[in-house]
Amino acid sequence: MKRIFFVLLLFLGGTEDFNVRQLHELLDMEVPNLTNHHVVAYIAAREEVGESLLSSFCKRTGCTYEFVRLPTEELVRKVREERHHPKADIVIGGPLDAHQLLKKEELSMPVMMKDESFTSQTSSSDPDHYWYGYELEQLAIAVNETSWKKAFGNAPLPKTWEDLLDKRLKGKIVLPNPHISGTGVQILQAIAKDMGGKDGVNYLKHFLNNVGYWTANGYSPAEFVASGEYLVGINFLGDQKMLRERQFPMKSNVINKNMYSVNAISKLRDAPHGAVGDLFLAYCLSKPATEILGKVSFGIPVSHRSQQQLLRSIKSGSTQHYKQVLQAYNHYRKP
Repeated sequence: MKRIFFVLLLFLGGTEDFNVRQLHELLDMEVPNLTNHHVVAYIAAREEVGESLLSSFCKRTGCTYEFVRLPTEELVRKVREERHHPKADIVIGGPLDAHQLLKKEELSMPVMMKDESFTSQTSSSDPDHYWYGYELEQLAIAVNETSWKKAFGNAPLPKTWEDLLDKRLKGKIVLPNPHISGTGVQILQAIAKDMGGKDGVNYLKHFLNNVGYWTANGYSPAEFVASGEYLVGINFLGDQKMLRERQFPMKSNVINKNMYSVNAISKLRDAPHGAVGDLFLAYCLSKPATEILGKVSFGIPVSHRSQQQLLRSIKSGSTQHYKQVLQAYNHYRKP
């Protein structure tokens, strides 16, 4: 049987649960015995994604777990507040920007992988080993096909940013709030990357007139569209795919087929349960965990994408352009 866990070269901070000899023995075991140990996660992904990973890990190892599901921006604020007395070991999910911010503010810690099959995908992980990408997502326009046909007959569905400026869509679009949701941040970043600062600002001036509701998390726009409460929404394609699998009448159109967002996982600095967090992180990047993610997440595993696509996903656009777009959002958004 293939070993489930990667061999790790650990930074020894935060390993108070085990002495060094015990730690290495656990890491070399096919399935470590973690009875009487515990792991706590903050989840920015959908709840069922994080819980599936946690429950499968603990079922194999005998440990217990708990988690808190939070929108990405709120999660980062919580980690900041707890920096001197951390309550969680791991952050699961959320766009790359959040994990890079945790690293920059020294709120996360490095875990170095020695498994060549994973670290060879250098662009899917932080060069300093603070975060590891586990899947890619793409932003897509979701449309309730039943509601669309009732309102507009056989008119073409919106496929581009420009299509969303249609005055007939006023009040019919739902988006995640970028001050709370990482997905909302990704949408503004996509506008900045696709259009630049000046054109992005001008676009938002008109586009925001069509937005009828702002959600507190990135998944909800797809739910609102699936239920027919709103006609059009923008969020990640994986969330929309999951609802389509459940037979909701929803059509998805990827806005930019060459743009990807990385969902990542990090270990928090001074994690309260020490090396259990390292073992869980390693498990999340293993083949069994990838198979579980494929069933519950509907994202694209990083192992299924080329190096060029991974590089495109991590390459950032102009920070100045994003700041301009964010300022425009704050100025033009209706209360």
